[in-house]
Amino acid sequence: ETIIVRASALLEYHLLQVLRGRDANAMMPLNVKTQCRKFVAGVASQYNGAKFHSLAHAMHVTTSMHKLLSETVIDPLNGFSLVFGALLHDAGHTGMNNKILTDTNHPLSGKYEQGIPIAERYSIDIALELL
Repeated sequence: ETIIVRASALLEYHLLQVLRGRDANAMMPLNVKTQCRKFVAGVASQYNGAKFHSLAHAMHVTTSMHKLLSETVIDPLNGFSLVFGALLHDAGHTGMNNKILTDTNHPLSGKYEQGIPIAERYSIDIALELL
């Protein structure tokens, strides 16, 4: 639960920067905070125990991205996108790289066209389904 609260707070912070880029007085509506927390919980549930590609790893990457952005001048929407991507970058990861997924005819290998990174695309699909 702590990871979900922390990840939600980071996403909310960067989303608020986007909103304030459009309106300096913008506030984060409660329903948006609730949706953000629900989305993060959904992403968290997709980290299914792969040894390195875990929720803890995703949180480390997300926190590192946030820290990097705090020391960089970047468009708020790009900043939000980077933190968002950091959180979900390994969601649904099987623990196998794309070559192994292909070589073993893993069910995910037949889901995408040849040349599309399987594990990465699967993480994107998970996020889109949760949204």
